[in-house]
Amino acid sequence: KNFKLLPFTKGVDNCKTIINKPNLYNKMIEISEKISKKFSFCRVDLYVINSKLYFGEITFVPAAAKLNIKPEKYEKIIGTYWK
Repeated sequence: KNFKLLPFTKGVDNCKTIINKPNLYNKMIEISEKISKKFSFCRVDLYVINSKLYFGEITFVPAAAKLNIKPEKYEKIIGTYWK
């Protein structure tokens, strides 16, 4: 949410390219939080194209639940977010 890289990866190295925060980032967070409120976990994909905000999809199980999180200690940390 603070637009900083997390200290783990999901099977592939993190992107080395610096990505600028989208100009509608705060609106994207607001919309994502409203959409995801009723779910214990989901990923909400939103895109900014030519200064317009678009909805992509909701994903309930990313990577077919076959994530390879490294370093491994983050597996448990991430797991604590589920209720």
